[in-house]
Amino acid sequence: MTLGDRIRRSRREKGLTLSQLSKRSGYNKSYLCQIENSYHINPSAKLIDDISLILGVTIEYLLRGEKNDIELAILLKLKKLSESDKNRVIKIIDDFQHE
Repeated sequence: MTLGDRIRRSRREKGLTLSQLSKRSGYNKSYLCQIENSYHINPSAKLIDDISLILGVTIEYLLRGEKNDIELAILLKLKKLSESDKNRVIKIIDDFQHE
């Protein structure tokens, strides 16, 4: 399964049309269609990140097909935090790792 296949599958599972994904992401519908159909092999990291957030999947899933629901939940919450709150979370994780 390709990156485009995983984007299409995730988009459909989310109940979104290509037009809706285009509107939410700000990327051109025809460009997204090219990616889904593997005509554009190298989309930017920013596009993959943006699309992953909209579709509620991890970047790792889109790129490699690896799903981890716990990591996804943490990642989605983390991305919504301010930079100072992100740093606090990192400190908490560091404290857990040193126990």
